[in-house]
Amino acid sequence: MLSFAYSHPEGYDLVMVRCMFVGWLAVLSLGFYTSSFAADAVVTASQAPLQLLKSAQQHLEKSTFPEAYQQAQSAQEQYPLVRDIALHYQAKALRGMGRLREAAAAARQAADQTTRPGRRQTLLLLNAELLLADNALQEALTAYQQFVHLNTTSPMLATARLNIARCQQALKDYPAAAKTLKELYLQQPTHAEAQTAYQLLLQLESEQPTAIIPISDSERLERAERLVQANKAQAALETITPVTGTSFTAEQKARYALLMAKIQFKKRSYSQVSLQLKEILAGQLPPAARDEAQLLLGKAELRLNRDNEALALLRAMAAERGKAVDKALFDAALIHKTNTRPQEARILLERILREHPHSSLKTR
Repeated sequence: MLSFAYSHPEGYDLVMVRCMFVGWLAVLSLGFYTSSFAADAVVTASQAPLQLLKSAQQHLEKSTFPEAYQQAQSAQEQYPLVRDIALHYQAKALRGMGRLREAAAAARQAADQTTRPGRRQTLLLLNAELLLADNALQEALTAYQQFVHLNTTSPMLATARLNIARCQQALKDYPAAAKTLKELYLQQPTHAEAQTAYQLLLQLESEQPTAIIPISDSERLERAERLVQANKAQAALETITPVTGTSFTAEQKARYALLMAKIQFKKRSYSQVSLQLKEILAGQLPPAARDEAQLLLGKAELRLNRDNEALALLRAMAAERGKAVDKALFDAALIHKTNTRPQEARILLERILREHPHSSLKTR
């Protein structure tokens, strides 16, 4: 039902209304109402809001917006239980009629009344978009900022942040716009809006150079790490290329070296990865970075058909009893399985279950 909801929001609204009235009928069947006349009355009444909303939806699809507004308004006024859906339809109809400020108000009212988090998210964003379209910049900025504050994991977060920056720039708050664009570029690098933010940041830098705080090597390192984690090796390499690393701490230098090895691994340069990681591991590394480097080296050795070397490395990791023992055992078990040694693989997997009952690998 969720996939249907995202691809057909209006249809999903009607499904939800229908389900709500099925619930009413269930109450009737439990004996709370004994009169068949009362039951017939409830069934008849339950069809009315559904028909009004369906009519409003059909008018929206036909772009007959005044009629859509009238049907939605009737549903909103007469049936409190569907008021948020009706107000949403009113907002769409008002937008179609060019009455953007009224549409924004309807969307905001619906957002305040709905009890469904997903719908509230949609309506808050619609409210902000309508205010921006009406050139109510300060109000749109406030609405977008509220959306971002309340929906930190929304797939529309990057779009909202980009529009915050546009509002700030239009209001001539250039330092705030630069800060927003920079944060979007650094923190959400896999989104298309991040590249748009970077282009706007460069443009702003040429027009208002004093408003810009340059991107530091540390920030580039964090952005590149996010990109590698998202399998964007080339973008990570482009991000990290300008970095000199002269101001890096020992921990950051280790992360930088490991990052470069990860990029090469994604590019399938396994021989180079093996050499890089062996050099890295010969020096001093923080425990977490050492574990990650060893696991990656094991994978590189395996890709180079050096199974025995990979197994020896993973056994040594397991013997050290560090925080990545379960991962070392799991990777070793996979090597045994690939080489048709199921008994050896089984022993290692059982050890994970026995010694690491809370491991994230348990379900695998």
